[in-house]
Amino acid sequence: MPFIIWMAAALFLFIGCSESDSTIRSISDGEKPIVLKSDSLYQTVIFNQNVVYTDSLLLDEIQDVAVDGSGTVFMAGEKWNHLEVHKFSFTGTYLGSIGQLGKDPGAFEAVNRIQFNGSDIWVSDTQLNRMTRFDTSTGAVQEIVDLDSLLIRVTADTKRSFATIDPAGQFDSDRLLVELTDERNPIYQPEFEFSYAFLNRSLPDSLRIEPITDAKSRRYVVGDYAGRPVAFSLAINERPLIDFTPGELIYIANSSEFLIRVFSQNGNLVRLYRFPYERLRLEPEEEVFPSYTYNRQLLMVRESAEYPEYWPALYHMFLDDQQKIWVSTVKPDRGVSEWFVIDDSEKQIVARFEWPVEKPIWDVKNGRAYTVESDSAGFKKVVSYDIEFSGQ
Repeated sequence: MPFIIWMAAALFLFIGCSESDSTIRSISDGEKPIVLKSDSLYQTVIFNQNVVYTDSLLLDEIQDVAVDGSGTVFMAGEKWNHLEVHKFSFTGTYLGSIGQLGKDPGAFEAVNRIQFNGSDIWVSDTQLNRMTRFDTSTGAVQEIVDLDSLLIRVTADTKRSFATIDPAGQFDSDRLLVELTDERNPIYQPEFEFSYAFLNRSLPDSLRIEPITDAKSRRYVVGDYAGRPVAFSLAINERPLIDFTPGELIYIANSSEFLIRVFSQNGNLVRLYRFPYERLRLEPEEEVFPSYTYNRQLLMVRESAEYPEYWPALYHMFLDDQQKIWVSTVKPDRGVSEWFVIDDSEKQIVARFEWPVEKPIWDVKNGRAYTVESDSAGFKKVVSYDIEFSGQ
């Protein structure tokens, strides 16, 4: 029988600060940032296409991609009434699927992270607010961590009206990395903050919340429809970006600026990276309205909204298996993004290159880059490329 943990209100919650100062607070960014040079000559990256991972699955969306040390590829693929984690060998042979769409144990509705844990994988679901650990060989459920069962107690003990606890991933054997969001309505709060924190499960009958930092959540734009406010997202949206090396470092950014904060496993800010990126001005008449001329009502909502002055700076951010940070930025040509590869041990940019936006890079492992692309019919697939760094 799988081991299932339903963390209920009976668990004791301890906040790592005094009763008079129990709310989760931001950690000051007082440390001087490492300013990455913009006028240097960097290596470029050469991509040679290798394996296509598809097996006629006809996927409408791929929500996450993860590759283990042996090159086995796992992808969370979605199509009509189906959501599974599909498994492929290094050479592209389909090996079956794990989980299914639904609410039952072993099912999920919205996968935001696939993460390896020895011979098991964690699948984080932001829709059901839970994390499930599967045996990668058999697909059997090993453990379920239900975060919704904690919501009422966390809200009461922190004196904050937290609306959700969303999983970000399993940080180490004892701690989960989560996002705590206050009660809010994007119509009236199009910009708001949430908190990153650890849930520490080191004792069998207790739970401890360890704050890391506050961050800006996804930004909405608000328009008017027949006298009623309507919130919507832009095609390139301001949103939080996070990745981490289990048990070691946490990397947090917001797509609004090229600023990456690095935190230790104790939640201390250890360094910041800043690149002098010049954000692009947002012109809604040219860049938003034309996409909605087919529908007068949608166009009127867009025309009535107030927009941010600039587009975000970043598309994506993730870590490879060599502790390098891969960051993509928004360019005037929206069909192309510019990628930066930052060596976190050397604290400098080691490569810089351009890549199509429609082929986002999701993971880099064992000298291969893994992208999500579309076939001629529009179905999603994962493609691997052998990569090499060239020039200086």
